[in-house]
Amino acid sequence: MAASSVSGKVTPVTPGWANVETAPNPIKDYMSKVLKGEDAKAAAEAADKVINERINQQ
Repeated sequence: MAASSVSGKVTPVTPGWANVETAPNPIKDYMSKVLKGEDAKAAAEAADKVINERINQQ
């Protein structure tokens, strides 16, 4: 764990991040789609759109 902390990243320090982690979680949806063989780029673009919308909610 200590070795990974050198290159690891934390979640964004923004109040809107809680909106991203609520169900349905777009990050979990993205990872599930990719693991099921869907196009990773298309799934990432869809997740990115949802994340941007949610992170900017008041």
